[in-house]
Amino acid sequence: MHKIMYKALIIDDERLSRTELKRVLASQSHFELFEAASYEEAVETIDELKPHLIFLDIQLNGKKTGFDVLENIKHVPQIIFTTAFDEYAIRAFEKNAVDYLLKPLETERLNEALQKALKQIQQKPLETNSNKLSMEDHVFVKENDNCWFVQLKNIVMLERDGNYCRIFFENSNALILRSLNQLEERLDKKYFFRANRQQIINVNMIAKVQTSITNTFTIVLQKGDEIELSRRQSVKFKEVMSF
Repeated sequence: MHKIMYKALIIDDERLSRTELKRVLASQSHFELFEAASYEEAVETIDELKPHLIFLDIQLNGKKTGFDVLENIKHVPQIIFTTAFDEYAIRAFEKNAVDYLLKPLETERLNEALQKALKQIQQKPLETNSNKLSMEDHVFVKENDNCWFVQLKNIVMLERDGNYCRIFFENSNALILRSLNQLEERLDKKYFFRANRQQIINVNMIAKVQTSITNTFTIVLQKGDEIELSRRQSVKFKEVMSF
């Protein structure tokens, strides 16, 4: 019988730490192992690889942390923190971490964490589109004492605002107590495009597209807002929007 393999990504800026963790995990036949050595590599790899599990260090290269990684990814896997610092445990569990392991890692504790992660991965239902919203659907939006019932086709843009998201629609905008990544999961990708880490745009609201000398795009929306696309997202935009 074919055994299901799950993808696990080790995120640590210290090569020796990654090597040691790979050595310990080598006996875990359920997992196929991958590595990321920096914040930038971690964000890109998670969104492309869509791992089932990540081993996440707190302190990464430069000023970035493992928490920065979690705030800038679309795909959210199971998380086991592996760090030398014990003061971030509460914050880690607020991110629904499976476990929080202190370096040097103890094999017994690591195995316990792996079993918990594996159980959660196996219990997680397969992704479906059943919770996707259509452009004709309406959503209830409330900020303070103001309430709106907004049809999705009238949403111009969604923009990250700290840990929350600001939705722009018609002549109004409102702060939603959800992350941009959470809202993206419910939007139809045929109509809503992730322009960058900060913004999602309604493609029906595009007035024109401008090209720079570096072959990146600037999207001009109908009300004049200009949205810069990264090189990577410019390539993706061209692929998605071309015949």
